Amino acid sequence: MASNLTPNFRLSLWAPEDKVSHEEFNEDHSKIDAALKAEADARVSLAGQVSQKASQSALSSEASTRASAISSLTNQVNKKGNCQIYYSSYVGDGVNTRSRTLTFPSRPLMVFVMGSNIILRAIQGASYAMCKTSGEGGAACPASWSGNSLTWTGSSVWSASEICNAKDVTHYVVAFMDMS
Repeated sequence: MASNLTPNFRLSLWAPEDKVSHEEFNEDHSKIDAALKAEADARVSLAGQVSQKASQSALSSEASTRASAISSLTNQVNKKGNCQIYYSSYVGDGVNTRSRTLTFPSRPLMVFVMGSNIILRAIQGASYAMCKTSGEGGAACPASWSGNSLTWTGSSVWSASEICNAKDVTHYVVAFMDMS
């Protein structure tokens, strides 16, 4: 039987005069086996935690990269093909100056004006607008674009109402405004 034990795992320590026992060897081997198993399990658990932390770090990095990309794309989409709808009205004064100018808060891309039963349609950059129309037919009238303004001119034989300036008539304006 061992006369001493190790301080940490209490394994048998024999002095030269001690009788060696197989039971003590078996107990010591069981203690060593259990301690090594606990150490191995702890290492596996720790490795899993470290791996998970690395994965969380990689996920956080990926999420940040994607959020930045989404923000960048959103900013680009907001600048492409986006427009604001502008609505206004004016009351015609009946003066037949042959020309009519509307100025908008920003650059109009497409303009619609309707007064009584006359409709004007103009598209940015086109040198003619469709005017003097009540839904069918109509006539093309010269149009000019300058910054935020549209000017159209009717024929010398057209009335004020045919250039969307009928006296005391409310004319409604809808425009698609450039947002880029």
